[in-house]
Amino acid sequence: GALSLGGVMGGLDSEIGDETTAVLLEAAAWDYINIRRTSGALKLSSEAAFRFGRGVHPSQALLGARRAAELLRRLAGGTVAEGIVDYYPNPPQTPTILLTTGEVERLAGITLAEDEIAEYLRRLEFDVVAGGDGLHVIPPDHRLDIEGTHDLVEEVCRMYGYDRLPATEIADVLPPQRGNPELEREEVIKDILVKQGLQEVITYRLTTPEKEAQLLVGTGPDERPYIVLANTISADRVALRHSLLASIVETGANNSRHADSFALFEIGQVYILGEEGILPDELPRLALLLGGEREGEFWQDQAEPGTLDFYDLKGVVEGLIDDLHIDGFAMEPEAHPTFRPGRTARMTIHGRFLGWLGELHPAVVERFDFRHEGPVLGAELDLALLQAKMKPAARFTEIPAYPAVREDLALIVDKSIPAAEVVDVMNRAGGSLLTRIELFDVFEGGSIPPGKRSLAFHLTYQASDKTLKDKDVAKIRGKIVRQLENTLSAKLRG
Repeated sequence: GALSLGGVMGGLDSEIGDETTAVLLEAAAWDYINIRRTSGALKLSSEAAFRFGRGVHPSQALLGARRAAELLRRLAGGTVAEGIVDYYPNPPQTPTILLTTGEVERLAGITLAEDEIAEYLRRLEFDVVAGGDGLHVIPPDHRLDIEGTHDLVEEVCRMYGYDRLPATEIADVLPPQRGNPELEREEVIKDILVKQGLQEVITYRLTTPEKEAQLLVGTGPDERPYIVLANTISADRVALRHSLLASIVETGANNSRHADSFALFEIGQVYILGEEGILPDELPRLALLLGGEREGEFWQDQAEPGTLDFYDLKGVVEGLIDDLHIDGFAMEPEAHPTFRPGRTARMTIHGRFLGWLGELHPAVVERFDFRHEGPVLGAELDLALLQAKMKPAARFTEIPAYPAVREDLALIVDKSIPAAEVVDVMNRAGGSLLTRIELFDVFEGGSIPPGKRSLAFHLTYQASDKTLKDKDVAKIRGKIVRQLENTLSAKLRG
């Protein structure tokens, strides 16, 4: 029989039995890169793979064979045959490293003579030869970690004693302190959302194209190529995501099984393969997701708590925009395959696309298996645009010393005209004296002609330097009404 000490897997043909009289010892060394790749590919681990996967010098094979033969002689009463067959065609070259006293002083801060340095290294089995330019050091075979001068200085310090090394102050000028504006702006956004009652989540950046395709209703899957992993470890995590909303929707669906409501947000990257270059474009995004009951049960409430709807999420986004002091924000109704028709808004800042907001399409809610009643609201915003447009500081005005004038204005407009467009026209016509506009009533039917609807607003007029008189307010009001008639064909409701 034969015994191989180089591995532990073994086999019936190589077992040692009662009839064994001769044993052949084989001690081998293996390339650690090859061992690690093979062990990982076969998912087969062993003690030998563990050891050789971390690097063993080939010279150690002969020492191992000699030690094993001596143990067989001493413990089993064997007789060791003379001679060794050594097949070692390509021995690795042992590096020779130059070490000077100046380098030791530069790195360690200690002044040692060449003889002291050489003595420390010889105690550690290094071969040291003194030359005119310094010490020529050859590490022993078993020290595969020694690669350069810095490694030798570390060994000298270890022998000299770390506790004896001098403590010195930094002699150079400290580098200038630079902030991280992008991270600071991101933290501001997170703080605002948390104060509004949302909870931050961090989801996997890996997904599958099929899972993200569940967000799209009535259209084909995303045709943009995905970045796919070559060594996937899970069937659910094979490609870098294109949509942050898909990740947070999956988390929201899981939360719906255990909670009556959820209000989540996430800041992260999506990965889009560009037309040029190997690396994808990493685009920062902000995703929001709301669903469930608007508020918990309270013993004084007589009615059942309502569910979160489109306007709750709209309020969260508008509150974020206000707290970031962003100008030029607008929403307009538009269709999107992820959201429910008629409850979807396209968001812009000064005409630049910011993102989508709306109620998730019922088919999307069903695909992700949400377990609660009521709509699910989601949004995905371009975080880079949001950060670029936010102002670093707010501008405050003094509280007016003069009273405000408040009046109501009811208009009849086409149903196709958004209320936001009416407010925009009134703001432009009213100027700085029109300080607040509130929509408080929307009415259709009755005396209102078909295809029309009534919008009623509270208007607040106020000046910072005087008390407005009735004629001042009437003049502004007349200008607003004329502008509404000329621009939107709006009529005053009688």
